[in-house]
Amino acid sequence: MFIRTLLASLVLVAASILTPAHACEQHQKQAQSCLTGYVWSDDAKTCVPEVTG
Repeated sequence: MFIRTLLASLVLVAASILTPAHACEQHQKQAQSCLTGYVWSDDAKTCVPEVTG
């Protein structure tokens, strides 16, 4: 009985650890909107002041 309980709990722990990582393929991508006058910089990975002119 102890071994069945231990195996069941290990399966539940493994499932809870692995599921969020594979639940969404695009979890690395995040929508970003910048304030007026700023643009998104892929290099800096942040909003930077927009240079015009």
